[in-house]
Amino acid sequence: MPNSSDLFDQQQSDWQADPQAAFDAWLAQQEFRASSADVYRAQWGNFLEWLSASRATLQTVQRPAIEQFISQLDIRRPQRVRYLRLIERVLDHVRELESAGTNPARFIAQDGDAAWRKARDNEPTGFLTHDERALLIAHLYSPMGALPAGPRWRERRDRALVATFLGAGVKTGEAAHMTIDCYAAGAP
Repeated sequence: MPNSSDLFDQQQSDWQADPQAAFDAWLAQQEFRASSADVYRAQWGNFLEWLSASRATLQTVQRPAIEQFISQLDIRRPQRVRYLRLIERVLDHVRELESAGTNPARFIAQDGDAAWRKARDNEPTGFLTHDERALLIAHLYSPMGALPAGPRWRERRDRALVATFLGAGVKTGEAAHMTIDCYAAGAP
């Protein structure tokens, strides 16, 4: 049994009394990025709302109910898989506390012909062709011409961002939080 002196330790009664608060405590121990934790918290909230509307609990939910929940989600298959994996991980934890041996979400994830898989997949991520990449790199190194100081600074900034996106795989959201002290001369 977990040590009840730890704020983040949950017991079976915690999951029964307030599954959202117990989830938040469990989530705090998982060391996810804040943005991922926010997504998981929203997914878990959706699942709990659905359970409540279905008059089920974490202790009573079975495979058909979880399959129904996953199948009714109006999202693409990769997002359905993320929901299912989250439910599976949490139920593993909850069932471990209950000393129960089966996790109904696990069987759904392993069923390759399950109805919930009948959703569109994500569109393929587009990448530049070799020639397009070469043109972009050539543009990044091309002379800027006679620009006034303000537009010249913005052009340099924009080119640096494009080079960072292309060369380092930085995402737009990450770039929005970058500052000059994120760069160290000579660092990789």
